[in-house]
Amino acid sequence: MEHDGGTTLCAIYPSRRGARENYCAPGSGGRQNSRNNDVNVDFTVLVPEGVVFIGRTVNGEIDATDLRGDAKAYTVNGDISLSTSGYGEANTVNGSISATIGRVVDGLNFETVNGTITLNLPDDASADLQGSTVSGSITSDFPVSIMGRFGPKHMSGTIGDGGPDINLETVNGSIRLVRR
Repeated sequence: MEHDGGTTLCAIYPSRRGARENYCAPGSGGRQNSRNNDVNVDFTVLVPEGVVFIGRTVNGEIDATDLRGDAKAYTVNGDISLSTSGYGEANTVNGSISATIGRVVDGLNFETVNGTITLNLPDDASADLQGSTVSGSITSDFPVSIMGRFGPKHMSGTIGDGGPDINLETVNGSIRLVRR
């Protein structure tokens, strides 16, 4: 479905008898009731350079790699693998996040409840970091200047000269910052 904000791709499942019709809409809109449906759908999308990619699913992984624009990925039950020359962010509930981003901008979030977070940043990255885990550890390939509390489950600090905010949160998993 093409619209002013871009293009939205959806799998439209048949509606149950007597239920409202499923339909596709941009963003988190639309109706996608798939109760008692055993169908799997995989999308392969080629994204042109400079185009923003936003991937959303409920039950399934998102594998968005080799992008040349900004990217965001959201799922409930599934891992997220994201690599882009632009900025990126990712959020899942039950799944791990592995992200490689080319540039850091303010307000980046990488969050999961049940999974690890591995964030690959450019060698010269500068950012203010907030990170927390309940059952896991936090490690960094970057030297981190501590601001306030720091421990095995929480960090607040800067890498490089500081700057844009990056938030990394998991409950059951570890957090790892990797220098490319």
